[in-house]
Amino acid sequence: MLIALLGCPAGCILIPKEVRGVYLDRRTDQPFDAIGQPATPARVGEWMQGVDNYHVFLEWPSGNGNWIDSRDIIRNARLHLEQCGAVRRTLHLDPFSIVLVHRTPAGVLSPLNLALAPIWTIASLQPLILVETAGTVQKFSYVQAHPADAPPQPGEVRSASVFLNEGFHYGLHMPHTPEPRWTSPEAGERIYDTREVSPTERAIDHPTRPLRLVREGEFWRVELVQQP
Repeated sequence: MLIALLGCPAGCILIPKEVRGVYLDRRTDQPFDAIGQPATPARVGEWMQGVDNYHVFLEWPSGNGNWIDSRDIIRNARLHLEQCGAVRRTLHLDPFSIVLVHRTPAGVLSPLNLALAPIWTIASLQPLILVETAGTVQKFSYVQAHPADAPPQPGEVRSASVFLNEGFHYGLHMPHTPEPRWTSPEAGERIYDTREVSPTERAIDHPTRPLRLVREGEFWRVELVQQP
């Protein structure tokens, strides 16, 4: 994509530029990759086209030598939820009344006035598996990366706390809710109930990647079910 630069001499163009690996996502709690391992380390990239046209994206290692772009994941997740008829409410609330999914190491993030409910967590990237729990999550237009205060050691990439855009959460922990639901493009255009295994465990009966939710206090932890 080539776009003419206003104020430039005739024929001057500005070509979009991507820089990958600007930061490393400081979290180790990442979704499962294509081979069933947590997709770490995830890295942050930047897309730029001039001063005012700039956004950030997240990339996960796929497990097979490639990288998975958050822009593709978010686009596919949003489209799938629309096809399933999932309702995501945009909330305009007093910022101090919003229950947030805290992602910073200190567990504190300045609330915004705009949030989405319920929470959809990306628990697996390939195949894409989304888990629904009650609560609200902040909505950003693009991925947010908040660099760590401490400078990196020589030769290291600076780490950052990362928040996905479009109101999606990601990782292998999510807020506890009594009956979480799940969906995946591989399982058709519908939303499924999780199956109770025990009072503290629920099953995601995905056709190719079955998962287990195990309660840890106020959270669910996602585990991979080993298939025979």
